[in-house]
Amino acid sequence: LTSLYMSKESHRFEGRFVQGKLVGVGSVTYRNGDRYDGTLDGFARHGEGTCAYTVGHAIYVGGWVADLREGAGKLTSRAGESYEGEWLADHPHGVGTRIGADSSVEEGIFTRGLLHGAGERRDGFGNHWRGVFVSGLLQGEGFCEVDGAIYAGGFAEGKFEGIGEITYPDGATYKGGWQAGLRSGSGRYAAADGAVYVGEWRGGTRHGRGILTAPRPLADLAGDSLKAYDGEWADDAFDGEGLATYYSGDTYEGQFARGRYHGAGVLRRQGQG
Repeated sequence: LTSLYMSKESHRFEGRFVQGKLVGVGSVTYRNGDRYDGTLDGFARHGEGTCAYTVGHAIYVGGWVADLREGAGKLTSRAGESYEGEWLADHPHGVGTRIGADSSVEEGIFTRGLLHGAGERRDGFGNHWRGVFVSGLLQGEGFCEVDGAIYAGGFAEGKFEGIGEITYPDGATYKGGWQAGLRSGSGRYAAADGAVYVGEWRGGTRHGRGILTAPRPLADLAGDSLKAYDGEWADDAFDGEGLATYYSGDTYEGQFARGRYHGAGVLRRQGQG
């Protein structure tokens, strides 16, 4: 026998009552307009059921425990968002797949609604991340393809960290150290024009000791055709002691500041002693 009950919170319960509690399959219409159809225990959703929400016009179909989504279930919204997989305490928790309204996709292990463990993420623009996530961010060894650049290596809190290798859209490559998403430590950069730098980096710029070689003439700040430079760098410029060799055969060995000769040094012209 089906009965109706209106709670003091103005929720409307319909189902079979035993000793004043709902038992088995029933329905609830909540004061805010949400509606639940499924198994109830007392006045709590418990077991399998469907809940239609007014906010976002979302629908959840799946398991419930003590009025919270738990077990296997799927939540979808009118905007096209969805999550299908395991739930715990009302949050995606366990193995699942989430699709965003922007066509982004997350697949893997979730903890309290965030990727946490092995997983993959793709956004609506074709960018792709894969590896181990911690609270939604890549951590440890991983892979990503973003805006045409492909990276494989270490991550920390979603940024490149440790040792990694990247290929840029123009064909340039870098292999070496990273810190907070920037080239740092020792590494090798090969530009699209064939120029190669091997040496130290800091904050994304060449900084410290390094060697630059250019298979084709590369104009320095003075406009001369540089062939190679071996020496010290600061903020992407020759700075400190170094040796510059030019395609003309000229060389300069000595001190530099901000990419220019500065201080003691020896300039040798081709054909001169």
